[in-house]
Amino acid sequence: MQNSRNHLLFREQLSIFFGKGSSIWICTAIVIIFAFTAIFSPILTPYNPTDISFTDIMLGSSSTHLLGTDYLGRDLFTRLLYGARISLITGILACSIAAIAGIFLGLLAGYFEGLIGQVIMRLTDAQLSIPPLILTMVLASLFGGGIVGVSIVVGISMVPMYTRILYGKVLTIKENDYVLAAKLVGSKNSSILLKHVLPNCFPSLIVVFTMNLGYAIMLEAALSYLGLGITAPTPAWGSMVSEGFKYLRSVPRIAILPGLCVLLLVISVNIIGDGVRDSLDPRLRGKI
Repeated sequence: MQNSRNHLLFREQLSIFFGKGSSIWICTAIVIIFAFTAIFSPILTPYNPTDISFTDIMLGSSSTHLLGTDYLGRDLFTRLLYGARISLITGILACSIAAIAGIFLGLLAGYFEGLIGQVIMRLTDAQLSIPPLILTMVLASLFGGGIVGVSIVVGISMVPMYTRILYGKVLTIKENDYVLAAKLVGSKNSSILLKHVLPNCFPSLIVVFTMNLGYAIMLEAALSYLGLGITAPTPAWGSMVSEGFKYLRSVPRIAILPGLCVLLLVISVNIIGDGVRDSLDPRLRGKI
């Protein structure tokens, strides 16, 4: 009976999600295409994204170079494909780091409250008062570049979002009868948190994770553009825009194409996040 009810609920959520209109279908298709190119980029192109060819500098579109080459003779199409891999991996890793840390802090602050909760939430408020880009720029100088370093930096900047969401949810959930009953029968706090509180926070966590993915990708691109994130010769979209900026008048595609990729992916992920939010909470349907 419970499995049947869960199945019907899942089908209802899917119908709400894909019933949002053509924008959801288009954005889902865009994200799937980017994910496909990120996974199979070595198969989709015969070139290496970092190979330099001084005989092929600034070539136009052709059968051998679909989108031409850049100022070092590197195939632009290849670098865009590998850039999708960098952006998605960094975004997912950063959101995972933020989710793990935010869940831990939010559960502690909301369930125990008192001094522990006050300290955690005041530190969270202090971090929220710092602009995320400024914070990531400062942290990037400590952790350095590379996928792991940038993921940690971006993840740290997003921890307060998860902490505040979990804090509010836990304050509500812990007053429910099933949590009070678990306390009365002598269940340990760790057991109550893992079996009763955390599972009921998952819908909110899924929404936050989905909507923050686009934010993480944008932050990574901003750091790479400023030279504080993933730098050349690694084909990150942000650094590609920065490299191509000086050729914006003569060969605009070098800067415009990676910028369009960032724009498309971030907007698509954000629209999908809105759809996920509405499907998990039908009361918000149509309120974007």
